[in-house]
Amino acid sequence: MKYLLTLLFFTVLYGSSYAQEITENTNNEQTESVLDMLIRNQEAATENETMATTKTLPKEPLITDRPDQTESAVAMPKGYFQLETGTMLTSNNEVNNWTINTNLFRYGIGKNVELRLVTDINQYTMLVNEHSRIGIGDLQVGLKAEIPVKKVELAYLGHVVLPTGNNYFSSDQFGLINKICLGHDVTNKISFGYNVGFDYYDEMDYALTYTYVIGFGLNDQVGFFVEVFGDSFLLEEFSASYDGGFTFLINPDLQLDFSIGTGITDTFNFYSLGLSWRVR
Repeated sequence: MKYLLTLLFFTVLYGSSYAQEITENTNNEQTESVLDMLIRNQEAATENETMATTKTLPKEPLITDRPDQTESAVAMPKGYFQLETGTMLTSNNEVNNWTINTNLFRYGIGKNVELRLVTDINQYTMLVNEHSRIGIGDLQVGLKAEIPVKKVELAYLGHVVLPTGNNYFSSDQFGLINKICLGHDVTNKISFGYNVGFDYYDEMDYALTYTYVIGFGLNDQVGFFVEVFGDSFLLEEFSASYDGGFTFLINPDLQLDFSIGTGITDTFNFYSLGLSWRVR
C-alpha cells in the first residue's frame, strides 16, 4: 500500500509538470506565430508601398537636342544627366569638314533649369591639295531655362563660347549664343519646334539665326523630322538650308539618330550619326 501511494504521488506530480510544459510550449508557439504574422504583414505592407511608389514615379520622355538643328524647349528634370554625342561630315566643292566627335552634356540642376557643356573634335581637308588639319574646337558652357506659359513649351537657351580651341579651329575670342526655343504638339504624333536666336562675337561677327522643324512619331520607337534653318550674317547676308532624319528609341533612356541635309542658298551637304543616353 505504501509503495502504491508513493507511485501515485509521483505520477500526479510528473503529470502536472508535463501538462504545464505543454501549456508553456503552446503559448510560446502561439506567441511566435503572432510575431511571425506581424512581421510578414509589415514586410508585405512595405513591399506594396515600395511597388506603389515605383509605379507612381513620373516617366519622363527622352527629349533630345539632336539630330536636328532646333533646340527643344524642354530642360532636363532635376538630377537627370544626359549625353548627346555623334559625328558629322560636311562637304562642299572645296573642303571636307569632319566633326569627328561632338558632345553635348546636359544636367538638370533645378526645376526646369539645366546646365550645358559642348565639346567637339574636328578635321578639315582641302580638296585641291588634300591638305588636312585636326584639332579641338572652342568650349561652350551655358544653360537652358524653361519659361512657364500655357499651351506651348517655351525656353531660353544661352551659351558662352570660350576661345579654348586649337589654331584653325578657334574663333580666338569670346562669343555669345542666345536662342528662344518654342515647341508645341499638333497631335499625339506630330509636333512643331521653332528657334530664333542671336549669335555675337564682335561688331563684325554677329548673326540672327532661325530654325523650324516638324517631327512625326511613326510609332513608339521610330521618329522622323524635316527642318529648315539658316541665318542672316551681319543682318545683310541671308542663308537657308534644310535637313531631315530619323530617331530610333532602343529603350526609354537610349536613342540612336541619323540625319542628312543640304544647302538651299549655299552649296554643301552633311551627314550625321549619333546617340543620346540618359541617366536618372
